[in-house]
Order: sequence, then structure tokens, then C-alpha cells
Amino acid sequence: MYYPEQIPRLNGVEFVKRHPEGFFRAGHFNPLELAMMILMDAVILGATKVRLSIDDDWYICCADVDWLQSIPESFDRLLAFPEAGQSSFHAEFLAKVFCESVYTLTRESEKIVKGSSPGAPLGIRPPWERIVAFRS
Repeated sequence: MYYPEQIPRLNGVEFVKRHPEGFFRAGHFNPLELAMMILMDAVILGATKVRLSIDDDWYICCADVDWLQSIPESFDRLLAFPEAGQSSFHAEFLAKVFCESVYTLTRESEKIVKGSSPGAPLGIRPPWERIVAFRS
């Protein structure tokens, strides 16, 4: 029998870094795959228009809905994503774990999640409601 204090607490970031094969099809971090996962999250949560731009080494994911509005902690920890199916999770956390810089922007706010923002301001123009940009 184990007591709660005997069970070691896992650090989510370290676990994900040590086991990328559990999160990426190729078994290692791939920025294009991550961008597609993020855009798929947006589509599952209601986006009908999405766009991926690759500018220098920045991957810029845009969607016509703010799919993260009700889940602002999606960058901070691995979150279950039941809308996407059993054993699914929100991919935005992977950007924070594997990327050098992560930046997000809505019509109301912008946030540097990690590292720096893209050099030139991205700006939000219709139809986009949320942008997630990352650089590996």
C-alpha cells in the first residue's frame, strides 16, 4: 500500500521532454507537426478558417475563432482534450516545452509565453481571432 506522500510528483515539462515519442508521430519534435496539431485543436473547437504561415523560422498559426479563450492555461500544463477523443491533449503546451519562443495574440491582448515575440508586430486582422506563433 502506498501513501500519497510516497508517490513522487512528476514534472510535466521534464516528462514530455524525455518522452517525445508519446506526443509526436515521428518520435521526436517536429515544428510542422506541432503547427498542424495546434491548428487541428482550433478546428475541433469551432474554427472554420485556419492558416499556417512560416516566416523565417517562425510558425504562425491563425484561426477565425479564439479557441483558447476558455482555456488560458493550455500553455502551462498538459491538459486533457476530451473533444478531440480519448487520450487527447491540447498541443499548445508542447510549444512551450520544445520551442525557444512562443507568442500568442488576440484582438484584446498579446502575450509572450516564452522567449521573445516575432520581430515585426503580427497584428490581428479579420478573419483572425487568435494567433499562436512559435520558433523552435
